Amino acid sequence: MNGLNIIFGSAKTGRTNSTSEFNYPVIKVEASRGPRTGKRVLFNTKASQLLGLDAGETQEMLFGFAFDTEGNRLFLINTAEFANEVQDKTYKTSKNRVSYTDSSEKGKAITSGALVDELRQFLDIPESLDYNMEVSTYSDEGEATIYELKQITASTEETTLEENLEAEAQVVVDTFVSESLNEDVNLETGFADSTEETISEESTIDTNFFG
Repeated sequence: MNGLNIIFGSAKTGRTNSTSEFNYPVIKVEASRGPRTGKRVLFNTKASQLLGLDAGETQEMLFGFAFDTEGNRLFLINTAEFANEVQDKTYKTSKNRVSYTDSSEKGKAITSGALVDELRQFLDIPESLDYNMEVSTYSDEGEATIYELKQITASTEETTLEENLEAEAQVVVDTFVSESLNEDVNLETGFADSTEETISEESTIDTNFFG
């Protein structure tokens, strides 16, 4: 049998994966798409992986709001980590990935006008603009992991790029060290021979001096 890839059911299944705008976890509060369209919060692939948003299932997400002197801060929890049912207001994700409006990217989504309006008011975001936030772990010491959402700025992208480059450089260094350690170099034998020669020379000098 040859290597032909036959797709049954729908040709859409065989399309290549969409590319993400960011190569790290990001949540997007999508700009208004006009009247009679749902308001959405979108999770890219990396964010879905970090938050445990598995495709084929819906998840209940709990948002947290903190008023700080340096600016309001936003947090997020996947309630699946809680042992008991959550009584606070939660928002359900889509079962599968949905298409982004302005790109070929796809991701899980929360479609909720109430949530988007609250986020825009809390973060002071105009409706005409997308608002991208990096997702990172804030605390994993409690019953459920708490994630913090921070606006992506030019400095954020620069820092993330530097961290990625450093990680790649470390992989190269680790690989080089590992390969070096595996080389069969007999350094101890050479050092031992040198020591024996030095001791022999010292013994001859001492003998001649006291002779």
